[in-house]
Amino acid sequence: MKKIKLNTVAACAVFVFIVTFVLFSFSLNGEFLDWDDSLNFVRNINYRGLGWSNIKWMFTTFHMNHYQPLSWLTYAADYTLWGMNTFGYHLTSVVLHSMNAVLFFLFSLVVFKLSPELNTCGAGSREQENRPGYSAGIVPGALLAALCFALHPLRAESVSWITERRDVLCGFFSLGSMIAYLLRFYKPEYNKKLYYASIVFLVAALLSKSMAIIVPPLLILFDFFPVKRFQSENGWVSGECRKALIEKIPFFAAALIFALIAYFGAGSDELYGRPPAWYQPSPVKAPYAYGFYLLKALWPSGLVPVYSAPDSWLLPDIISILFFITAGFIAWRVRKTQPVFIFALFYYLIALFPVCGMLNGAPQPVSDRYTYLPLLSMALLYGYSCAVFINSFRGNKIFPFAAAALVPLMFGAICFFQQKIWTDSETLWLHTLEYNKKCDIAWNNLANVQYLKKNYGAALLYINKALELRPDHSPYMCNAGKIYLAAGNRGAALSFFNKALTLDSSRYDAAYNAGSIYMEEGNIREAEKMFRMTIDINESSAEAMYALGGLLVNEGRYKEAESISEKLCDMMQDNENALVLRAYSLEGLGRHEEAEKICLDVLERNPLNEGAEKLVIRGYGNKGRKNEQKKQ
Repeated sequence: MKKIKLNTVAACAVFVFIVTFVLFSFSLNGEFLDWDDSLNFVRNINYRGLGWSNIKWMFTTFHMNHYQPLSWLTYAADYTLWGMNTFGYHLTSVVLHSMNAVLFFLFSLVVFKLSPELNTCGAGSREQENRPGYSAGIVPGALLAALCFALHPLRAESVSWITERRDVLCGFFSLGSMIAYLLRFYKPEYNKKLYYASIVFLVAALLSKSMAIIVPPLLILFDFFPVKRFQSENGWVSGECRKALIEKIPFFAAALIFALIAYFGAGSDELYGRPPAWYQPSPVKAPYAYGFYLLKALWPSGLVPVYSAPDSWLLPDIISILFFITAGFIAWRVRKTQPVFIFALFYYLIALFPVCGMLNGAPQPVSDRYTYLPLLSMALLYGYSCAVFINSFRGNKIFPFAAAALVPLMFGAICFFQQKIWTDSETLWLHTLEYNKKCDIAWNNLANVQYLKKNYGAALLYINKALELRPDHSPYMCNAGKIYLAAGNRGAALSFFNKALTLDSSRYDAAYNAGSIYMEEGNIREAEKMFRMTIDINESSAEAMYALGGLLVNEGRYKEAESISEKLCDMMQDNENALVLRAYSLEGLGRHEEAEKICLDVLERNPLNEGAEKLVIRGYGNKGRKNEQKKQ
């Protein structure tokens, strides 16, 4: 039997990268979507740059209840190179996913190499490095496994949605950690270096997304298959087993630390707080999720960003539980001859657990992005089966390979169209409504799309449909108020903002908008009340601070205005509006020279700033009058 050459492996790796990149290159023209992208990037200035203040924010923030400093660093690098051009953001995600496809090819190759059931030389021995070669199906099987993973339509959400960069980045480091761990048993001369490399990769994965907490238990699973360290006659009390468990301590310690960070930090986000009650986990979600993802892996039809909960959990849960009991029974029966089946089953059960609904909460019971790491198991199982099929085929091996390649080819064709729905917000949510008319999120976000296009009539139709589905949802009420306000109906807008505040007193956006309406109507007392409420809820609301400062200046309450303007200037250094507000406050307090200096500095940078110009002209006018009085 011939030994597989390194250049063959390299050629397959390059092929996998190119095919994956070409398929997902259609995502490169995508926009920032009205689905977290606007909050993460369009309205968020904290990640824009690689300065110390930016990096400090990345490593301390729980923005939108996620701790992902390494992911933020990649976004900062994108901004440094591309600004707000989404092409660069998508390019990074596509390149990372293409690299993950290569890493999974190598991962599958190592697993298959370490598997005595596939390797015809020295079966049963753990000294794999002494084997002279591979079976003929190992590389083709690993290649098909990688393509099956990389081209599957379920990958579209993680790759084509900029916000989910954390999936592909976490996947990159998680695969690196698992490959380094397995290579220890293929290249024992590098055992210690690979062990430490595995730990470093795990920490990097955890800094990208907390989903990497699945890696340590998966490493124990690898000790059963393909490494088979737990086959000693003494079982769990053998020295080899104890060694295998002790060496996992750093992995589990790192995972525990980041799990605690993710859990206790989830409610510390300065704007969003802890998720609401309807986000909370539930045990009835888990069986449904396990069955749903497996079904979508086999039949990827009707994929949307938001899935509604079933009318009843009972029947889907029962079917799912019975299926996995049956699958587990079959896998157990063939565990000695084909241990890959029970390995793939346990990998799937372990890897999906953090996002199956038992621990995590979300507005929808399932999401395509949660499958990025868990469904590696199904791709690996497919590649393994293909390797066995190719090995057993007598004759030209190209025929079984070509037949098996039809599956990833079909997935790639579906994925080509699936990623196109992630191009822009309108396409995304119209597609969602084709499959899920009850998706209130889709109706609400379509209202946002029409609002930005200034099609207020269409926006009101969409937002009212969202409110029909969820009549007591404060975010939708805020959105309705915003649209009615833009359409010129202040009364309806104010009503919705006040209703939103009644339902949720933490809606700083509703308070600010209500204050703006009161200000326009001349109700100064209510306007001030709302602006102060906004600042109490969100201390970093520059809009509310500026509006309140302007109100106080107009009321002649310069001392209070000066205090507000000072905080605003500290928060928004070199911001023209903040500086001009401070100048007017100081002018009112009689500190004319300070006010004039601020305005001249502003005018030096922007000669068209009317507020600064008026104050300077007024100051010179006052000086002129004083000089005349002195002469007289």
